[in-house]
Amino acid sequence: MISPIFIRATHSSGRLAVSRCVRKGHLHGCSLPPIGASVRVVAAEVLSDSRHLGRSEEIGFLLTALARRASDPGVFVLIDGDAGIGKSALIAAALDRARATPRVLLTAAAEPMDQRRPYGILLEALSTGPRPIAAAAAAIRAHQSERRSEREDALDAPVGVPEFVVGEQILTLIDRLAATPFAFVLEDLHWADPASLMLLGRLSRTLAQLPVVLIASVRSGPPSEVLGHLLNALSRRGLLQRVGLGPLPDDVCAAITEELTGARIDPTLAAHVGAAGGNPFYLTEIVNALLREESFSVAPDGTAQFDGPVPPSASLVAIML
Repeated sequence: MISPIFIRATHSSGRLAVSRCVRKGHLHGCSLPPIGASVRVVAAEVLSDSRHLGRSEEIGFLLTALARRASDPGVFVLIDGDAGIGKSALIAAALDRARATPRVLLTAAAEPMDQRRPYGILLEALSTGPRPIAAAAAAIRAHQSERRSEREDALDAPVGVPEFVVGEQILTLIDRLAATPFAFVLEDLHWADPASLMLLGRLSRTLAQLPVVLIASVRSGPPSEVLGHLLNALSRRGLLQRVGLGPLPDDVCAAITEELTGARIDPTLAAHVGAAGGNPFYLTEIVNALLREESFSVAPDGTAQFDGPVPPSASLVAIML
């Protein structure tokens, strides 16, 4: 069967599914073996399931990164791919399989409007950490909100805490976290605010000395100037590891379609869902539209046969636009 995480993640358009998996404690309080033969066994188990997301190699790569010893240099793993290609599903699958790691996990996802909220994605991530760290992050965010309200109420209101002071406070919290291995998962980093990206650039100077694995996802395309500077700095220091996600292979698309329809698919139906181009989100939207419109029938031999065209779903149109 196709992994339930994959189905859940694609049905929810990806990003929020990771947060749900993480907040169930999938990565807290257990233990993954250190890098070496034991990790290769874990990776081999992943690679043996050729249908799992069609991303077995990539999942194994993330598992190896998450299993780094505290003495290993920190690393920044960048997952790059088109919208709907399965970046969040990949992260969710890796985190679910790595639930035995002792790393403290902090997660956040940027939104388009976050670019106006200094340090938004980093403070959100810190607020998911251990209680003292989360409380300190919440206090910083509350202070930011208070100062914004004051500036809106009066033109001559105090400017408030300068951004660099907030940045220093965040770096202090990260230093406190560094007493034990930890991981940041920052999704949709292309929407992160400039202050967060610049602070990550500062963090890159000492990342090699920290027991941290930083996993970030970005949408394919030219990065913003600030994000580009961050990635270049990481690359120069040998800390950047890229995972590029392309279209799923035809056999995986067929397996997903058969899982969703509950029947074997014939060549005509396979060609129709092939319009998704191997994009798992587009694929599930096409299949769900077929199911809603009852546009296929199941023959006595258990084969799903395509009966006619259906219009694209609203959610598919939205993401394509």
